[in-house]
Amino acid sequence: MSAEVVTIRDVAKLAGVAASTASRALGGGSASEQTRRKVQQAAEQLHFVPNQAAKQLTTGRSNIVAIMVPEEPDFIFRDAFVSGMIAQLSSSFTAMNLLPFLALTKPHDAQKFLTVLKSSGAAGVVVINFHYSKAFADALRQCGVPVVSIGTPHSAMRTPYVDVDNYQAGTTPPRCSASAAAAISP
Repeated sequence: MSAEVVTIRDVAKLAGVAASTASRALGGGSASEQTRRKVQQAAEQLHFVPNQAAKQLTTGRSNIVAIMVPEEPDFIFRDAFVSGMIAQLSSSFTAMNLLPFLALTKPHDAQKFLTVLKSSGAAGVVVINFHYSKAFADALRQCGVPVVSIGTPHSAMRTPYVDVDNYQAGTTPPRCSASAAAAISP
């Protein structure tokens, strides 16, 4: 038994307004406060969930973020760091009302990645970096959306990145420990 999908037209009908008015009211566009409340109540009553694909068509903006991991798929799910990173990114994006899209690509299949990325309509890419290839660097430059790397990317990639500073991680704790020991010694 499948439930009917509730559309913006259903919400508009219940609220007594046009579909375009309901869309504007729910999307933060021009609508009176009274209309906005009526439409919101109708949407809640019908358990309306906006169709992101339709929203992307009308606004030209996407809420999809690609998570690209240029590794063999079996490695991705066996490696605790990578699978944990994917899980946390997915959770964080979902909490921000963004739709994570996992792009599993083999390390040297940049053209396939670029094709999949462009067809997904993703608004941005997070790359979990381990390997550099000129083909992937070129594909990321051609994708036309913002790119952020996790892990220091090869210098030819020129993307913003987030990484652990291993030098600081190795030198700060001993200094803190030594300072703490000195502070409590007689």
